[in-house]
Amino acid sequence: MKNLLLAGLICIAAGLTCSASDAKSISKILSDSGLSPDDFEIMTQQAATLYSNVTPRKGATVQWKNDATRSYGLAELVSVQANCVQLRHLVHPKGIQTAREIRTRRCKTSGGDWILE
Repeated sequence: MKNLLLAGLICIAAGLTCSASDAKSISKILSDSGLSPDDFEIMTQQAATLYSNVTPRKGATVQWKNDATRSYGLAELVSVQANCVQLRHLVHPKGIQTAREIRTRRCKTSGGDWILE
């Protein structure tokens, strides 16, 4: 399940529309995005602090940084609708000055898990 969520996030980061029928290798998608798997993990964990275990608040932000890769970014909660949140990530892979934008949507299941949609 974690690999599926990571693949979906990677597709979004690379500006791709991905489905099971046109799946690319995760390593290719990561290569295109400029972020490492560790970058995605750190970004995802930090963004989760905006909506898990707290009441999601539109406009809330959190910063993240991976010293090992020099990648960093900012996650902003841009909307809350029912059990779903829309996030905007501004990422700087490998410390580049120009930010890349990634948008994700996460929804809370009846079991309490947040999944990438």
